[in-house]
Amino acid sequence: MRKKIAVLVLAAVMAISMAMPAFAGTGSWQKDSQGWWYLLDDGHYYSHGWFWIDGMCYFFDRNGYCLMNTTTDDGYTVNEQGQWILGGKIQYQSDYQ
Repeated sequence: MRKKIAVLVLAAVMAISMAMPAFAGTGSWQKDSQGWWYLLDDGHYYSHGWFWIDGMCYFFDRNGYCLMNTTTDDGYTVNEQGQWILGGKIQYQSDYQ
């Protein structure tokens, strides 16, 4: 009986450890007096470049703030929510895979 319990516990531990990487790289949007930025779960944040978040692409400046309703340094357009716009349409990550 102890052997069965040990096997079940080991199987449960393995299942949980295999599921954890699915959460790696997640984060949350944050806002302060200067604007919106994206805090990663490891304490870092995106800065100076394009990053895919929840299937949409956003541009962050050198200070880590998301550009909104403007043209980026490299000449692309972002809407009022910071999402990359091309030809008047939001660009989705699934379109580029």
